[in-house]
Amino acid sequence: MPAPPKPIVLTIDDGYRDFYENAWPILRSYHFHATVFVITGFLDTPRYLTWDMVRELDRSGLVEIGGHTVHHVDLTQASAESLVQELTDCQRALSEALGHPVVSFAYPAGKFDSRVEAATAHAGYRIAVTTQPGWAKADDDWLALPRVRVRGEMSLEEFAALLTGSR
Repeated sequence: MPAPPKPIVLTIDDGYRDFYENAWPILRSYHFHATVFVITGFLDTPRYLTWDMVRELDRSGLVEIGGHTVHHVDLTQASAESLVQELTDCQRALSEALGHPVVSFAYPAGKFDSRVEAATAHAGYRIAVTTQPGWAKADDDWLALPRVRVRGEMSLEEFAALLTGSR
């Protein structure tokens, strides 16, 4: 099925438990899709999703689970060994838990450079998002996609203006 002319892709970073408690019921009721990028080393801790929640979200068919490293480190400052370990251990843990490849990734704090991007591709991710502001286009670098940030304190009018602005 082809994408609509101007699709909106909902992405949520970090895998906080409040996504499951607050956003997930709303997304499910409207059959909206989203991608949640999880920090595997933080799962099963009080503020974060549990592995069972991650599997449930993935099985729903509405939520894609993506990687966000093991420890949410600045990958641009990581040693070569740590960079590979953060990317591959996260990807491996999620793929094993979900039973299928995990291909989407969010750079922690949006920080990346050419070395990080190459390592991300080598770890098996095909899509990666940054925090660079902007609307992603089909011909963008799929391992350095920009995003439009929606902040919790935005008014409905500000949100509507954000979505109807130039794209």
